[in-house]
Amino acid sequence: MDLAKLNRLRSKAQRLSRERFALIVFSQAMTRELRQRLKLDEEEIKRSSMTKLRQFIDGLEAEVLEIRQLMGAKEASSELVRVLSDAESAPGGKSLLITKRDIRKLFSNYDKVVKNFSTLPDHARIEIDPGTFREQPGTVDWFLLEARIFEDICALFNLAEDRFITLNRRTDSKRTIKTAEALWRAAASTAFYCVEAYLNGLAFDYYTANEPRLDEDTKRLLTEWDTVQKRFKPVRLRDKLLQYPRIICGTAHPPLQENSCPEMAFFMGRAKLLRDAVVHASPKPNLSAVGDAKESLFLSLDFPETERIVDNTVALIRKIEIAVHGDESRIGWLCGRGPDGLFPDAAFD
Repeated sequence: MDLAKLNRLRSKAQRLSRERFALIVFSQAMTRELRQRLKLDEEEIKRSSMTKLRQFIDGLEAEVLEIRQLMGAKEASSELVRVLSDAESAPGGKSLLITKRDIRKLFSNYDKVVKNFSTLPDHARIEIDPGTFREQPGTVDWFLLEARIFEDICALFNLAEDRFITLNRRTDSKRTIKTAEALWRAAASTAFYCVEAYLNGLAFDYYTANEPRLDEDTKRLLTEWDTVQKRFKPVRLRDKLLQYPRIICGTAHPPLQENSCPEMAFFMGRAKLLRDAVVHASPKPNLSAVGDAKESLFLSLDFPETERIVDNTVALIRKIEIAVHGDESRIGWLCGRGPDGLFPDAAFD
């Protein structure tokens, strides 16, 4: 009887210890040092007496209740422990990333853990580190696809700007010249990837929040998926620019159009021609006689054109965000170039 009771107490203490561990991980307070201390507690539970186990259980119950109330935990311990197991089994050198939307299903007060949590879009991913990497409690990393691609723009553009300032086509080597040209082509192309990633994020968040009440045509637009044919149904970038904000705003007409938004007009006009010349490069002549052939456009792209494309990209995303959400609080990752013409260090924070 005593042995059975001892085993029950030990099992309860182990369950509570595991739940406490999960809650501390989700609170972003788990460090490498704390993880080691808690592992020692787990080892002690395995050999503790009934009296010691009761003390453990009383302390663990109080600690678990306090943390659950602080973060507004909504799920049972089993679900939190399951996610913890996923975090612990993440591939070496990586952490588990969970969308804000999924974290909101687990906790109602997560803004007390991540200070800018309320302004992050639902598809933003929060790092869950079970004490594998973190040295100081409270340091939180999050990942946003469009923000990361914007960082690519900034990095490529800054390198291209540095090369352009010092470039001398008469004296520089072919390698130097062609590296500079490659950088501004890459920066210009990445600007389009960033805009599309941003628009796809808007579509995903709106779709997941409103899916039950959407008609099939709207679902197909937002997801680029034909539920009847069971296949990918791509949507042109121009249609995303026009239709995604319209759908989200619930208006009959797009809130931004080329005739009222010069950034969109440039982006879908000259900028798109230059981008297509890079992404869909071709030596074929332009049989429509409208605009230059792609090969000519490819060769004509220079750094000043790249500057215009990048600057218009930043302005266009800002205008769309304000049209859709009313302010720029969700795009704190976006910034313009500094007085020196380069993107500042803050663009990479």
